[in-house]
Amino acid sequence: MFNSSLDNTFKVGKNLAFELIGSIQTPMIQGTFDIETVYNLTAGLKWSFASDRINLSARCSDLFNSGMPNLKVRFNGQHLDMNNDFYSRSFTIHFSYRFGGYKKKEAGKIDTSRFGH
Repeated sequence: MFNSSLDNTFKVGKNLAFELIGSIQTPMIQGTFDIETVYNLTAGLKWSFASDRINLSARCSDLFNSGMPNLKVRFNGQHLDMNNDFYSRSFTIHFSYRFGGYKKKEAGKIDTSRFGH
């Protein structure tokens, strides 16, 4: 079995970014189950405006609706095919507003005397 994922963010200008996330899991055997390949592709867009106080993003997960594995059992005369055709695609919209008044504090010196140095 081989499992891999890739997460990319592409900045287009100061206030706009695209994201592309992909993953794949190759076929594997787990007990009596033969699990087929599973792959997933997610794409999104993030836009910041109003002096970076407002963020608006949209994302579509599992674009090809391929994130659920199909399983087969071929064991001791038992033949079973499980086609997991769950609808795993989703679309989300996120809005956030950052209110004013936040002031970042300077970090003080960290006491490391307990480490014995």
